[in-house]
Amino acid sequence: MAHPCTRHACSICCFDTNMSLTVADTQRLERAGHRGFFLQHEDGSLRLVNVDGRCIFLENGRCIAYPDRPDGCVLYPLIWFTEDRETGLHDFCPHRHEFRFSKGDREWLERSITTEEHEIALRNP
Repeated sequence: MAHPCTRHACSICCFDTNMSLTVADTQRLERAGHRGFFLQHEDGSLRLVNVDGRCIFLENGRCIAYPDRPDGCVLYPLIWFTEDRETGLHDFCPHRHEFRFSKGDREWLERSITTEEHEIALRNP
C-alpha cells in the first residue's frame, strides 16, 4: 500500500514549515550534498528554510531530500506536544488517520526532541 502522502499527492505539510532539526539531521543532509537549508533561530533551534512559502526541499510537489530528510519529516504527522510532553497526531495533516506509528516511532520522536533540546541548551549557555 502506498504511503498516504504519495497516495493523495499531498505535500501540505511542506508549506510554511517550521521543521526543527538536530545536528545529526543537518550532517546527514550535508553529506548528501545539500547546503543552505537551515537557519539557527534566536532561541538556538535549527530550522529548515522556507523559500517562497515552502520547504527548501520541495520541488514540483516532491521532496528532493527524501532519503535524507530530517527525523521530524520522516515521522510526520506524529509530533511532539511540548506542553503535555507527549506524542500525538498533528491535526493539520488531512490524512493523519491513515498513518500507523509504532511504539518505536514514538520513542524515536521523543529521543529526537530530547536531542534537540539538549543541543539548544548547549548553544545557549
